[in-house]
Amino acid sequence: KILFAYNSRPTRLEHETIALIADLLGDESTERTAFYNVQDNAVQMRYNYAIQSHYNVPMIALFKSLQPSELFFCWALASTNGIGTWGMVPPCSRWQREYQDLFTRPQRLPGDVAILYSRKTRGLYYNYKIRDFHPRPYEYGEGRLDFPWAGWARVLQDKNILYDIILEGDINEKILSDYKVLILSNTAVLSDKDVEVIRDYVKKGGKLIATYETSLYDETGRQREDFALAD
Repeated sequence: KILFAYNSRPTRLEHETIALIADLLGDESTERTAFYNVQDNAVQMRYNYAIQSHYNVPMIALFKSLQPSELFFCWALASTNGIGTWGMVPPCSRWQREYQDLFTRPQRLPGDVAILYSRKTRGLYYNYKIRDFHPRPYEYGEGRLDFPWAGWARVLQDKNILYDIILEGDINEKILSDYKVLILSNTAVLSDKDVEVIRDYVKKGGKLIATYETSLYDETGRQREDFALAD
């Protein structure tokens, strides 16, 4: 039996949650035109690839569009990020069959920059912080609770800088050693163990960009007396 989990972005459950039990993940872009939101779609593909790689669960994307040219673009966007697609126009399928060897084990070119997506920060920090200061938190939408990391991703895209999204489970010496720069975009929640790994990464020459309240909370959401990465 294969458990297929299909996620629509406006009502999205967290991909990392369903990746623990699913055999196949699906992600839907609900924009009527892909070109309208192309930068966000590109960022989403990076995140999808991080989920696929870390949990070893295949990810496929569905794009809704009325124009064949847009569907072809969406197929190229997903394919170059190692993400499968369905519902594509015939020219895409023909091209992919002709060059099937390129899609047997799809991989993305790695960059020198890693952006950490923190599941714990989303759950223990943003879900409460947003509701503390925003009078109508539902207007943010679930997908907007973690926008700082996506903002960095868009900046790097605009500057044509290759980057990867990594997950909390990827914070280890082996994986971080592949990158020259690690970006913690308001990664408020970090465990003591993760802090030590990151500190060691910097001691060995890695560059760290940490913003706002990064490392101010431990893995339980409890506020520290000072930033764990204050040094």
